[in-house]
Amino acid sequence: LVGREKCYTSPLIYIGHKRPGKNARAFFAFVIDVDGVNLSGLKFFFKAVADGRAPKPSIVVSSGSGIHLYFLLNEPLALNAYTSPMLHYLKIALTTKLWGMCSSIANPQYHGIFQGYRVPGTKAKVDYGINRNALGFIDATDDVPYYTVSMLNEYLLKSRNLSQELPLNSLQLE
Repeated sequence: LVGREKCYTSPLIYIGHKRPGKNARAFFAFVIDVDGVNLSGLKFFFKAVADGRAPKPSIVVSSGSGIHLYFLLNEPLALNAYTSPMLHYLKIALTTKLWGMCSSIANPQYHGIFQGYRVPGTKAKVDYGINRNALGFIDATDDVPYYTVSMLNEYLLKSRNLSQELPLNSLQLE
């Protein structure tokens, strides 16, 4: 896959030959896409992780001018009409919080839980005229964190009340 163009994946299992949301059956990770990340934003974010003010990502992917933060779940969650909206809402809350920690762009961009993401090793967007491959990073100490929904929710509850910050119109599922 190295150098290949436009290769995407999502942290889901689908049934059938196509991947519309109605065919999604299992959810394996929250992937938070943060655009406009510069070196000072990365330093601030990883300092917050070290200080316990942000959850440690299981995987970090550099996607050109941004990062994808993967929070792997310790076991897959079944997707249905009840769980999908709740997972989407939690993803919006995580995006709001993490975007504010490391992006130079004021307004977060929200993606649904069915969003596909660039595979590490494949070509990232052209950034300032330079072709780059998406790069994936994982902790080499085998200290890769796995999460439950409760753990991520607890982080949000401890960090502060986000209810006033969340745009209610962003709750539409893709």
